[in-house]
Amino acid sequence: METALDAKKARELLFRYLCYLVSSAAGLVDEPALYGPFRLVDAAERVIDIMGELGLGDSFLTELRECIVRHKEKVMTDEQGFVAFLDQTVRTLADELTRRFD
Repeated sequence: METALDAKKARELLFRYLCYLVSSAAGLVDEPALYGPFRLVDAAERVIDIMGELGLGDSFLTELRECIVRHKEKVMTDEQGFVAFLDQTVRTLADELTRRFD
């Protein structure tokens, strides 16, 4: 059962995330095109952090976060590598979605 403190913490974490998303959207207006995918991957990393802080994390999410951290900066130096990382991550998430919920 969720306590009032848990709900308060969740509201704060999610509100901060909302602020990040909207400020990222505003920033993307003037940023290079590949910054959009970078920002979305960074947002995914932040969701994983929030899930961990709320006690919803697991080993798959921890490994995914580590992979994101290792590869997201490729957007600056290796666009093809970054795109390949995104494609592989989508496949990995699709497989995990099927494993968890089917």
